[in-house]
Amino acid sequence: MQRFFPFVLLSLIPVACAQPGIISTVMGNGVPFAAGCSGAAVSAGIRGTAASVTADAAGILYVYDGDGHICKVSASGGLSTLRDQPMQGPIALDGQGNLYFASGGFVAKMPAGGGAPAFIAGGFIPGYSGDGGLATAAALNPTGVVFEQSTGRIYIADTLNHRIRMIAPSGITTTIAGTGVQGFSGDGGLATAAQISLPQGMAMDKVGNLYFCALERVRRINTNTGIITTVAGNGSVIGLGENVPATSTGLGGPTYVAVDEAGTLHISETGVNRIRRVNAQGLISTISGQGIPGFSGDGGPATAAFLFGPSSMSIDSAGNIYFVDQFNNRIRKINGSPTITVDPGELTFSSQNGSTPPNQTVNVTTTGSGGFTVTVATASGGNWLSATPTSGTLPATLTISANPTGLLIGSYSGTVTITAPGTSNSPKVIPVTLNVSGASVPNITAVVNASGYQAKLAPGVVFTIFGTFLGPASLTVAPAPNYPLGLSTTSVRFSPSGGGAATSARMIYTSSGQVAGHLPSSVTPGVYQVRVTYLGATSDPFNVTVVARSIGIAAANSAGSGPAQASIATVNGGLSLIRNSEGTLDFGGFTWRLTPARGGDIIVFWGTGGGADLANDTGGSSGNQTAAGSFFVTIGGRSITPQYAGTSSGFPGLWQVNVPLPADIATSCTVPVLITGGGEPSNAVTIAIAGPGQTTCGP
Repeated sequence: MQRFFPFVLLSLIPVACAQPGIISTVMGNGVPFAAGCSGAAVSAGIRGTAASVTADAAGILYVYDGDGHICKVSASGGLSTLRDQPMQGPIALDGQGNLYFASGGFVAKMPAGGGAPAFIAGGFIPGYSGDGGLATAAALNPTGVVFEQSTGRIYIADTLNHRIRMIAPSGITTTIAGTGVQGFSGDGGLATAAQISLPQGMAMDKVGNLYFCALERVRRINTNTGIITTVAGNGSVIGLGENVPATSTGLGGPTYVAVDEAGTLHISETGVNRIRRVNAQGLISTISGQGIPGFSGDGGPATAAFLFGPSSMSIDSAGNIYFVDQFNNRIRKINGSPTITVDPGELTFSSQNGSTPPNQTVNVTTTGSGGFTVTVATASGGNWLSATPTSGTLPATLTISANPTGLLIGSYSGTVTITAPGTSNSPKVIPVTLNVSGASVPNITAVVNASGYQAKLAPGVVFTIFGTFLGPASLTVAPAPNYPLGLSTTSVRFSPSGGGAATSARMIYTSSGQVAGHLPSSVTPGVYQVRVTYLGATSDPFNVTVVARSIGIAAANSAGSGPAQASIATVNGGLSLIRNSEGTLDFGGFTWRLTPARGGDIIVFWGTGGGADLANDTGGSSGNQTAAGSFFVTIGGRSITPQYAGTSSGFPGLWQVNVPLPADIATSCTVPVLITGGGEPSNAVTIAIAGPGQTTCGP
């Protein structure tokens, strides 16, 4: 019967939806035949399956129409010819108006204005060679190229060689990612040691990050450090997640990426006919396409439009997105949303000996207009961070304050989040650091049973201490079952009030305002003085009473009252939580069953403080102690002898009490429960009990 089911902390985090842009066609009449670059762009034909597009900062388009023509689309929608020639393949643009092609076995550069192109890397015969030498002597298998304006470097997607290569301004080529072996590996390490698979569709941001598609993922290389990571896709082709972490969902055939001025990533998900966006928090959402092939939506919101095989993509400085809707034989545009800018992008406060640091200001501007809201959060240390105003109209100046009162020596982190609906790079998150120096002494305000919050403890109990200056600003947790005697310099000692040797508790977690530990089973009942030591400073003693048994029942509110955090052994293999009505919850890789209890069920109550068990101190269990501890459970006024009352293997201090409910037990959403062991009552909790066939608890 012994199994451990972790207590579940549930939270729902609302995610704001991005405002949709308006979609339109800027080139192509739907006919897969290109006659040249003249007349109105929307009347011209393009062969979408081979076409590519790139935009300059002003929104002027450069288009390879798929049939040997390189066209320029003016702001007014007129066409002009840059080149009529058999060159083909994805095109890229540098800041001087030069165009780059990746095709066959070469990369070529065409001067601004449409002059004759010249090979800058590779040749007519595809292959792999040439690292360390001139790019013109190298062999390639490329399908993509991108130019980095700040350095003059040219990056090549050497697709069939499963590498990313770079041409330095000197003309020397090197491999910056990939071993040449197709596969997926290396995240978090040097890109040169990683396996990549058929890279294509590259884009650069302003800070030196190179993004590229690799089968069902989008990966990123920090060209300053050489480190590679995955930023979207989990390797699956199935990706229906919206407003979820981009790395947690699949991608259906990503082929091209583009990055806007704010560094926001956009993905052509060609295989499932969508354009996706990954925001600053790493959450992915669909900004155009229904996932079903088709053509519709011009003049309306892009989120309602139908696409068919979106591919080559580019973004201008205003955030307008241009892409080839290849099987619709068109180039389409999604109007860009305004962006916001914050200055400075991070803040640091310093406090010494409790002094309050001066306020700091943040300027928030936008390329558009509208309102904003501000929220603050701290990772530890309580509510020491604040911002004013919390809402208003942009542009605005925010005042940020840090209050170190009650904080222990150390470094604290927080965030100021600015949300501006309708902007493409909202929300903006400003990291905030508060460094506190000076002398502080731990102070204990309460010592309780960690589950039931009773003041009486028992040998082998998991206890919680509340107070100030008890540990570091950030929560530190030790792994079970080998809890250490000290954790992040926090330690706890129990000294007999009548004198004698102190007993050191095993530390489970520590933080500034709360620590938890495991009291060894070898401790005998009596009155003890508890002291916490942190960073060499020790608290005044706090008196607690230890009795033979004082079991606490875990509650759903984690504070020892209200509904119990109990499960039903006979429902869903024990992966269940007793709640007022039926449902399911996906959490921790499992699907949990939510349900009221019913007569005949075996209820499993979890908690701590059932008494000494030396085997459990190291993660074992001495088994059932129902008789030895005189355990009985009162449910709805009825006294029931447990099937099992004892420790649970793997977690020192964790107890479980398995109780069969009588078939005729009274039904209610708040049936009272009390567990008595060794004559000591537990905290009072409730469970929900429904009648046979009922899906919710009732009278």
